Parts: sequence; C-alpha cells; structure tokens
Amino acid sequence: MTTPFADSRITLSTPILSSPRYLKLFGVGIDNDSMEEAVDWASRGRTHGRGRGQVGVFANAHSFDTMWSHPKLGEALRSADRVFPDGVGVRLAAKQLGVAITANVNGTDMLTPRASPSEVNHWGFWVPSPVLRKLPQ
Repeated sequence: MTTPFADSRITLSTPILSSPRYLKLFGVGIDNDSMEEAVDWASRGRTHGRGRGQVGVFANAHSFDTMWSHPKLGEALRSADRVFPDGVGVRLAAKQLGVAITANVNGTDMLTPRASPSEVNHWGFWVPSPVLRKLPQ
C-alpha cells in the first residue's frame, strides 16, 4: 500500500500485515491473543487429565535467544499450552514474517489491573530461581 503526501512525487510504502490467531517463531507456536483473551484463558483454570493445570508462558526476545544454548527451555516453550508474545523483540520478529502481533501480553500487565484477585487465586506461577534470589525476603 502506498500513501501519497502533498507532493505526489514522495510516497511512503507501508506493508500490510496479517493478524493470524497463531504463528510460529523459531519453531515455537505463539498465540496471537489480546490481553483480554489471555486473561480469560488463564481465568478458566483448565486442567489436563490427572489434575495438571495447563501451562501458559510469556515468550520474549531473551527467551528465544536463550533457548538456543539451553535446549530444555526450547522444549518447555514448544510444549506449553499457550505461548503469549511479550515485548518489542517478538513484535519485530513477527513483523519480518508479515504478521502483526495483537498485543504485548506480559505477566505484569496481565496481573494488574486486568485480572481480579479471585481469578489470580488459582493461577500457578513459576519464577526462575535467579529472579527469586533478587526478591525481598
């Protein structure tokens, strides 16, 4: 698509991006959800057989970079039930594929103020131990 300016000799080329519900980046499926859809998914408290809850993860550029040197992280990302796009790095990578990311879905914004305390009560979180060591006791 070309956008004309006042001087018809100058044009700006703007790519038209698609917004599929699901896309793959570096072999990892990304759920192209809005924040509201992500909160709704997490709030439903789905479980698999034998009581295991479903796993949702937030994938950012650092996640993709790290998974090459830590294959287990790649396995965890690929096996998650839902992978949410987190950050501008994911947005830029998707744009290179011609895809627009619907929303930056990250844990901080998901928890407050969008989800109610009663919804969050049954959510389980895993926080990497280096992060835990930085938290106040």
